[in-house]
Amino acid sequence: DLVGVITEGSEYSYGKIYIFDTDGTQVFDWTSNDSGYPIGIAFNNDSSVLAITSLSTTGAVYEPYLRLYSLPNPITSGQPADLGTFSVVDGAIFSSVLYCNDTLYTFSTNSVYTLLDDQIVPLNLDFGSINQVNTVGGVVFIVYSDGVDQMNKIAVINSRGDTIYNSPVGNEINAVATSDSLYALSIDDRIYVFNTSGTIISDISVDEDVLRIGFIGNNKLIIISTGGVHTVDY
Repeated sequence: DLVGVITEGSEYSYGKIYIFDTDGTQVFDWTSNDSGYPIGIAFNNDSSVLAITSLSTTGAVYEPYLRLYSLPNPITSGQPADLGTFSVVDGAIFSSVLYCNDTLYTFSTNSVYTLLDDQIVPLNLDFGSINQVNTVGGVVFIVYSDGVDQMNKIAVINSRGDTIYNSPVGNEINAVATSDSLYALSIDDRIYVFNTSGTIISDISVDEDVLRIGFIGNNKLIIISTGGVHTVDY
């Protein structure tokens, strides 16, 4: 497994990405000279491909990019190879990117795109204003609303782009956590734990402001709130 960190600094104009292995060793870095500021990064399931979304603001209009790189195995055995650079003409800014199984999804504020036949194409999905996305066990959880001051909803789509779940959940998002097969959302005074079909398997009431949540062993959630650190069964 690999992790990428997007940084900025005075010595490079558009920001820089550092890639680390599970030991915390930096294995390579990436700086853009022609595709602007890096915004999002994602690895495919076997960490053989790195996807980077970026935004160039050097011209008269901004230009979004998706760049793909093939990663060597082992990662220290060579340099990444450029697999292609892609863009769209509708003015979208790719705020995040992820892999769902072998399908790449990237997101603007209100649309979902995928890479098909070497082109970025929008899916025929209406999610209003997208607030947060995560991939879990071969599906994507999308938290969105229909507009300003509207209730948040949660949708689940699979790697084919089918919506398999869609329902209102609440107003104020506090925190999100994922495991290999579960998704937890802290919203208002509840914490909902979903499986990958969109079924709520646990509904937890909280009476303190939640700051962070996370999955730990033995079917427990760790909750960091204004009142301290707690663990609860789900």
